[in-house]
Amino acid sequence: MKRMRSTLLLLLLAGAWTARALGCRDVDCSAARCDPRVSEHSCAGEFRRNGADCWCCDACVPYADEGASCPTAVVIGVAPDAVCRPPLQCVEGICWRPRRP
Repeated sequence: MKRMRSTLLLLLLAGAWTARALGCRDVDCSAARCDPRVSEHSCAGEFRRNGADCWCCDACVPYADEGASCPTAVVIGVAPDAVCRPPLQCVEGICWRPRRP
């Protein structure tokens, strides 16, 4: 049962990724409404050049602290809501400190 749920989730995510990637094909970035305030210098999180709106706009992705939720799925052309603050790692949707060997 657990394996079937995992497979179904994987198929749903793959379908969403494919639909979004296809939606980003042949995008005219001149029509994109990018926030002009987003820059590498103004970003207090992770700056991603052409990381949003189908690679048309720069993105500033806020950092998530330890114990906060983090995205487990990647949608191509769309910036995530947050990323784990370094050196934290996203493990099963939660930001955690990496274990030392």
